[in-house]
Amino acid sequence: MAQANELHGTETPLDAAYSTRSRASLVREAQLRAEIQRIKAMKAAEERTLERLGADAKRLQDADISTAGASIIHENLIQKRIEIGAHRETLAGYEEATREREQAVAKLYPSVAEIELRAEVQRKAAAIVCARAEIDSKIDAAVRQLRQLVADRAQQTAALTEAVKPLELALPSDGLDSERFEALAGSLPEDVGARSDYWVGHFLGKPKGGKPYVVRCEHLAVAETLAHNGIYKFGEVIVLADGEAQELLANDYAAPTQRAPWPRLWPRIMTPEAFERVKTVAEQRKLAPIETVFAEDLAQDRADHDFYKRGGGPPARKRQRAAPENAVRFETGLRIKVKVTGNISGPELGEFHSPGDLMEFTIADAWNMADEGAITAP
Repeated sequence: MAQANELHGTETPLDAAYSTRSRASLVREAQLRAEIQRIKAMKAAEERTLERLGADAKRLQDADISTAGASIIHENLIQKRIEIGAHRETLAGYEEATREREQAVAKLYPSVAEIELRAEVQRKAAAIVCARAEIDSKIDAAVRQLRQLVADRAQQTAALTEAVKPLELALPSDGLDSERFEALAGSLPEDVGARSDYWVGHFLGKPKGGKPYVVRCEHLAVAETLAHNGIYKFGEVIVLADGEAQELLANDYAAPTQRAPWPRLWPRIMTPEAFERVKTVAEQRKLAPIETVFAEDLAQDRADHDFYKRGGGPPARKRQRAAPENAVRFETGLRIKVKVTGNISGPELGEFHSPGDLMEFTIADAWNMADEGAITAP
C-alpha cells in the first residue's frame, strides 16, 4: 500500500524506513517552483500587455481602413504590430523558461528503480552504522577498563609517594613517573557508549526516548540524516528527543523592532494533542489548520502590541533565538486565506479588494500585510 507524499515528492510505502529524496533535491525543487511562479506572474503581465496592444492595433487598423491608409495612422499601426511582435517573443521566452524548469522538476522525482537503489544504499549504510556501534560498545568497555586501571595505578603512585617519604630522596620532576598517566586519565572520553547510542538513534531516525510532535510552522529544517532529509512541512510528524523538542517548543522573542519591543518567535512544533485541538477549531471555523494557527498567533501578536502600547513591561523571556547552523531557505508556496481590512490592489490589472474581502497570501506576505494593518485573520 502506498500514499502520495508531497514532501518526499513521490509515492512511498507506508512502512518506508527512509526518505526517498535528499534535502538537496527538495531544495532545488522548491527553488525551481518559486522561479516558475515568478515567471508565470511575468507571463500573465505580458499577456495583459498583449491584450491591450491588440486592442490598440485593432483600433488603428479600423482607422487605417476608414482613412484609406493615411500615412500617420498607417505608420502607427506598423509600429504597434512591431511592438506586439516583440512582446510575443518575450512571452514565448517565458513559456520556454517555464517548460525548462518544469522538466527540471520532473527529473528530480526518482523512478521506482532509483528509489529501490537508494533504499538499498541506505540499508547498507544502516548495517554499517550498527556494526560500528557494536565496536563503539567494545571501545566503551575498554575505556572503562582503562580508566579503572589508570585509577588503580594512581592509587599505587600515592602509596609509593608515602612509602619513599622517609628516605628523603632527591627526585627530579616527575621522579615517580606519574604525569604520563595523569595526562592519559584526563584524555579518556566520557560516556563513549551513551553518546554513540544517541547518535545512532538520531541518524537512523529512532532517537532514544523520542516522542512524536507535529510541525507547527510552514516548514521546519533540521539536520539531514540517513533516515530523513530533514525538511518537514506543517502538519507532518517529527520524532524528537526531549532536548531537541524543548528548543523547538520554545515561545521566544526576537530582537526589538520599531513595531514591537520584543516580537514573538512562535513555537515551531506542537504536541499531537495540540494539533488535534487546532484541527477541531479549524473545522468549526471552516479554516485550514495552518490558517487557524496563523489566526491565533496574529491575535496574540496584536495583544502583545496593544500591551506594549499601553506601557506594559518587557516579557519574562527576552532571549533572541539564534538561527540553526543548518538553516535552509525552503519555499513551500503555501498560501493562506486572510481578510482585507483596507483597500488592496490584487495581482490582476485593475483588481481591487475592499474591507471584508478574502485574499490569499503566502504566510510571510500575510505577516507583512498584517504589520501594515491591511489584513487580518479570516
